Formats: sequence, structure tokens, C-alpha cells
Amino acid sequence: DTEGAQPIDWTALAKGRMESPETMRRLQRSFQLAQEAGNIGCFEIDMITGVTYGTPVFFQHFGLPRDQGCISARELRNHSHPEDRHLLRQHVEAMTASIDLASIEYRIITTSGETRWISVRSRIERDANGRALMSY
Repeated sequence: DTEGAQPIDWTALAKGRMESPETMRRLQRSFQLAQEAGNIGCFEIDMITGVTYGTPVFFQHFGLPRDQGCISARELRNHSHPEDRHLLRQHVEAMTASIDLASIEYRIITTSGETRWISVRSRIERDANGRALMSY
């Protein structure tokens, strides 16, 4: 039911002024719909533990259950095409060392054996000493 619903004030939201639970639910739903419409899988990688947390679309790309939630670095690496693993390794090394914004395209192998190309863009969050903490 949309009767009486007010549009999200994106400017106020960007400035951190809209914190009502209803606005946050609507915003979360908007982002989820945008990700699904664009077939965009979002992720967070804990650069310390190597665990990747992903959205349903992220896991769908790999042929994994949409509600999987997280995957280890080893499991994720096992989905990369053997001929492209060196590219992925170089990408991670560069991000860990010094690059804060990076992109890569490489092949993956889904759980059903299908080979797919994916494009990844990520940003690194670092601590005060420059150590990579998270990748988004």
C-alpha cells in the first residue's frame, strides 16, 4: 500500500539526517531492487580473515545458494578459472599493498560447471597504519 507514503529524501539521507526505521527499510529495499535489476552482486571482504560476505545476487553469480551469506577466500579462489587465478592473486596483492580502488575481469566456474566472465570493482578501507582491513 503506497497511499500516504512519502518519497525518500535522498539529499537528507546522504547528510545522515534520516534515521527512522521505516526510511531505512525502504532504503534497504530500494538498494536490493536496484542490485537485482542491474544483476549486481555486492560484497565485503574482511582482508584480515579472508572471509567474503555477499548479497544474494553475488552468490547467484557463482551458482551458490542466494542465502549463503559468506564464503572463505579458499572457496572463492576455487571458483576462479585455473588460467585466471594468477590475475586474481595479483589483484589481491596490489590491493593489500597500496591500491585503494581497483578493478578486474576474470572467469569463474559456477557450481554447475559453467564458465562466466565477471567484472569486479572494489575499494579498500585501511587502518591508520595503511593496513588493508576491508574491501567493498
